[in-house]
Amino acid sequence: MNHNKKNLVIISIPFQRLIRSHLSPMVIDTLTSQSELLIVSNLANDLKFCENYQINGVKILAPPSLDNISLIERGFFLVSGMLRLRGFWFSKRREIPYFWAKRHIIFGENGNDKKVGFFYRQIINLLGILGSSVKVFRFFDAVHGRWTYSFPELFKIVKDYNQITLIQTASWGFQDATLGYWARTNACRKVLLPYTTDQLCNNGWLYCDFDKVCAQGEREYFFAKNRHNLKAENIDRLGSLNLFSMRKALNSMFEKKSQHKKKGVSILFSGSVATFFPSESEFSCLEILLDYIEKNEFGEVHVNYRPLFINKRIESLIAERFQNRANLTIQCADEGVYGLDSYVDSSWFDIVKKHNQSLLNHDLLVCAFGSSLAIDCAALGIPSVFYMGDATGTLRKRKSHLLLDEDGRFDSIKSTPIEHDMQLLVKRIKRILDSKQERDKIVNGILNEWDYNSNDLLMRLKVAVFENKS
Repeated sequence: MNHNKKNLVIISIPFQRLIRSHLSPMVIDTLTSQSELLIVSNLANDLKFCENYQINGVKILAPPSLDNISLIERGFFLVSGMLRLRGFWFSKRREIPYFWAKRHIIFGENGNDKKVGFFYRQIINLLGILGSSVKVFRFFDAVHGRWTYSFPELFKIVKDYNQITLIQTASWGFQDATLGYWARTNACRKVLLPYTTDQLCNNGWLYCDFDKVCAQGEREYFFAKNRHNLKAENIDRLGSLNLFSMRKALNSMFEKKSQHKKKGVSILFSGSVATFFPSESEFSCLEILLDYIEKNEFGEVHVNYRPLFINKRIESLIAERFQNRANLTIQCADEGVYGLDSYVDSSWFDIVKKHNQSLLNHDLLVCAFGSSLAIDCAALGIPSVFYMGDATGTLRKRKSHLLLDEDGRFDSIKSTPIEHDMQLLVKRIKRILDSKQERDKIVNGILNEWDYNSNDLLMRLKVAVFENKS
């Protein structure tokens, strides 16, 4: 590495799932090409994580914990969060009406929701109205931030550097609230390198006035420019680090999609979280789909069911309900790809390779409710369809129709069709499987929305991070 000792890049990694995209060897090499690197992560307390990443001069630092601040400071943080998030929802209530409409509801599993009390509802309303200007959130955050976001360990490190870049990946959580406050009160370059689809779409006002926001695709560029009123010179059409990692790993894998192809059609059925989509509706969709398959509606078809974030009780229920179904394999989602707070001791390549292998050789993705997995599948040429049929009435009660645009599509992934009725879903599946034009339309549409597939992604990342550094 050619370091310039005066340069330091700080990257925030709040979740395990970000390792596959933001801590790939290619990204680390790019960030350390002109600077030293500090990873701020709650995974810093895991010895294996430190052994794998605290090498070649890379530093790792644990962020402050919400558990270690006073009740008063937690209250300040809670109010700041409501100003930032509810204020954004109120300001954008005509563009994303669903989020403001559900502001008084605490979602429970399988529709067991609770409505907050009258007094708390008025507080939410008031803070939403006050927070409709990002300046109000920033002002209140500045008033209490000196105490709430104290991070002396970071100050001890950064005092040795003259030029610092902070890379944030998420627009929520105490870790990034702390780093955002630090960045606003200290001289540094600020870069947002987002993951998944919601960071700029609906996750609230940004913590900083970023020097560069690195859009993954045209949808995120739209959100940056129109939802957050960023100037074009502050937005870079970088591309998706996640899809970049998937393609790099795929090029190194022996298994290609054209090899080991199963006979017939393979459908990946991705489950949802019971908090957002009732398990009964998910199970019912899968059962009816299997009934159609057994009637030979699609020809020879096999389904790989991937339930998401399940506990032992749900796992037992799934096994009992589907154990005797033909044409079905059950495969739980990999923690290396979807994990949050716990570190999965596996190399970057093994995590991404395993993810690629779990998707390859499928012909179609069917998602209960919806998922950014559709983007990953599109990178491998696999089309997708979402299902929102819910006989329990949970989605209707939550006004989930407000999530959809005038064409009945999600605001974040407009190219994936959505069906609300099983017969229509079956017809849609047939149409997709029978028509290469339909498959290509979905796949290419998603990739146009969420990736630039640029050959110079790493160079663009270097410019975004180190621009104006000498």
